[in-house]
Amino acid sequence: MTLKWIAQRLHMGSWTYVSNLLHQNQHHNVNSDDTCFRSQRRAAFYRIKRDGVLDEISLLEAADEFRAPDPTEKSIPLHAAHHDHINAALVKFKESVVAETLQAETVDANQGPNEQKALRYLDGFVSLPFVSEQERALIQAAKVAIRRARFQNLQRQINALQRSTKTVKLTPAALADKLMQILRTYPLNQDADAPVSAAARPIDTTPDIILSESFDK
Repeated sequence: MTLKWIAQRLHMGSWTYVSNLLHQNQHHNVNSDDTCFRSQRRAAFYRIKRDGVLDEISLLEAADEFRAPDPTEKSIPLHAAHHDHINAALVKFKESVVAETLQAETVDANQGPNEQKALRYLDGFVSLPFVSEQERALIQAAKVAIRRARFQNLQRQINALQRSTKTVKLTPAALADKLMQILRTYPLNQDADAPVSAAARPIDTTPDIILSESFDK
């Protein structure tokens, strides 16, 4: 990518203005690395200094780092810590992908005690052998609805069902039937934001593209 393309894309005026901004903050040091990771979920750029300190940098900074100012500049051997630097940045990238993905699934990461109680109770039904895949999907949809606070009365009814078992003894199958009766009164599968599956798919944190560059000055 060129500085002209970046200036036009980000509406920053002329490419010379962008170039001046970049060179004001340019600071290479011996045995440092810059790297870029890109996946379907995230793109990130990192600078790893000689002492191992890792900073996430902007697209503009990365574009300037990967642009060779002198076409005749010769390559240099990788320094001893290069692969350690890139692996450390990769670990940071994967952690960020997981954190951002999980954060997107909930409205509030700090659920109240009643919501937590209802979620734990729902978890107990998922592993029951007589619960069908369709019913498991409905339970998962109910958990998402509670986390997103879609129906305020939902967690109350679930907790009321749990409290009722202290006075009226029911078999697990009968409890599951009563739970399904409650869940089917809500439009749980009509969430337009994202479809809910019976089992969560593993988060793919492997980047599709990895670029890196080392510096000796």
